[in-house]
Amino acid sequence: MLPRSFRGEGSSGPPPPGSMFEYKPPSMLAQHKGLAVAFALLCAAFAVWCFTSPRAYRDSQPAPPPPPTQPIYIEAVPDKNPPAP
Repeated sequence: MLPRSFRGEGSSGPPPPGSMFEYKPPSMLAQHKGLAVAFALLCAAFAVWCFTSPRAYRDSQPAPPPPPTQPIYIEAVPDKNPPAP
């Protein structure tokens, strides 16, 4: 198809306002919506892991042994009455 100027049709000036579609590029979020959702889920999972990881480690450790008992010295008291032979 030939342009209008080659077909003998002259231009009547600029097109009326609103007759042409005004192009607006999509936003960054609209372009990468799937990637943004995946990143948000990944961040949420990492936050949950950071919160529960120390707790899970602490719960999996065995209880510490009780403190050692202090040695007790018992002095033998001699019998007042020696046993009869």
